[in-house]
Amino acid sequence: YVEHLRPIITGPPLIFGSAFHAAVADYYTGVAQEFPVEQCRKKAHAAFLAAVREAGPDSLPLSADSEEKRSVERGLYLIDAYIEKWLPTDINWEDVIRPDTGEPYIEIGFAVHFMDWHSTPVICVGKIDRIRRNRVDGQLYNWETKTTGSNVSYYVQQVRPNHQITCYKWACSELLKLNISGTILDVVYVSDRKIGGKFPNGIDIEKDFARVETRRSATDVEEFLFDL
Repeated sequence: YVEHLRPIITGPPLIFGSAFHAAVADYYTGVAQEFPVEQCRKKAHAAFLAAVREAGPDSLPLSADSEEKRSVERGLYLIDAYIEKWLPTDINWEDVIRPDTGEPYIEIGFAVHFMDWHSTPVICVGKIDRIRRNRVDGQLYNWETKTTGSNVSYYVQQVRPNHQITCYKWACSELLKLNISGTILDVVYVSDRKIGGKFPNGIDIEKDFARVETRRSATDVEEFLFDL
């Protein structure tokens, strides 16, 4: 990592997760620019495919019928289902526009100086998926999208304790000077269901997605910094 060397082999979960993140980022970038939904969907598909191609030949299988459940076909189906699932409630949210670039806060890389250890600087780095404002309460929220092979109802229980989520709240305060009210854990389940039958695209739109809010107090942040 330090030498910026690309691994020869990257596992399908990492490739699939990165590609899906790219798709969601491009989708909401289009939404923030008020593009039609169909155009945003096409942007998401293109971003997913570009990320898979960048990972190299045969990085993911093409067909959802393959033994590896993280396939290109399943990814495109998931993007469509994700948009269909959340389109009705997305009206309650708006992306926050950066004053310096005029672009939304999406895929925000950060590096915050944490401390010096024997004269060596220790830098806390990460990437925040996006920051959105709730139109109902007017508050800002971090959004953290996760693809998982675990059951959604089990996975959402991992919001606490979760130092990654706490770190993002701290970074927003330290680096962006934004007051973040909470975090939305945006979970996408990658199943191994076969295509067809009860679920024509292998996706249960009611059970394969979840958004859970979690909050962090000043004490939570202090405990995170102490542990770090």
